[in-house]
Amino acid sequence: MTIRMSGTWRGALLLAAAALFVVGVVSGVVLARGALSASDEPEVVSLPARWASAIANDPTTLARSADAVFEGTVVAVEQQRLWDPFEGELGDASSSERRPEPLPISVFRVKVESAWVGELAAGSEVLVEQPGGSLAQSDGDTITVVLEFDELLEVGETYLFWAQDSAADNGNLSTSPFMRLRVADDGSLEPLAAWSTLDGLRHYAERDSRGAGLEAQRLADTR
Repeated sequence: MTIRMSGTWRGALLLAAAALFVVGVVSGVVLARGALSASDEPEVVSLPARWASAIANDPTTLARSADAVFEGTVVAVEQQRLWDPFEGELGDASSSERRPEPLPISVFRVKVESAWVGELAAGSEVLVEQPGGSLAQSDGDTITVVLEFDELLEVGETYLFWAQDSAADNGNLSTSPFMRLRVADDGSLEPLAAWSTLDGLRHYAERDSRGAGLEAQRLADTR
């Protein structure tokens, strides 16, 4: 996934195989700004984004684009790291441009409930990466950074993932918002609202989790 940022967040970020283009100034898109609520939840900052979601327009393409298709329950936030798009670059001391803030990458530990494509086994655990997470500010406050049209995975929730190997080559998987469906208690599937009209995703969402997994397996095998 390729991310380009401007304003406070500039540079290029390579995360996974699905492409994403992020534009705009982070401070210009704040979904929850001002005084904190009684629960002291951090404000949420959304990065404007244009996602290259064409692979989810067709169920076969979606199945074949995934390195793993599995149902998994998010057990914990394993870690969070910061990615600096200019890491290792000295920059121009005379430049008036600000060095970009690092982007948080959340790493979730996910228990595999069922697996249909790839080498994962039911009962195993895998680490799934997602851009976004908590970021400490210079004033001591913490904000939650998310990408537009995405939501951070939730601990305790179960999802059907079409996952790809992380571009970081660290053995983890990565997730895009149009490559996963939330699994309800009755097995029904729910896409994020922004992606509910994509034909490939709708094709799977019409089934229950097991049926969608078997369909992905069938389509991935018909090469």
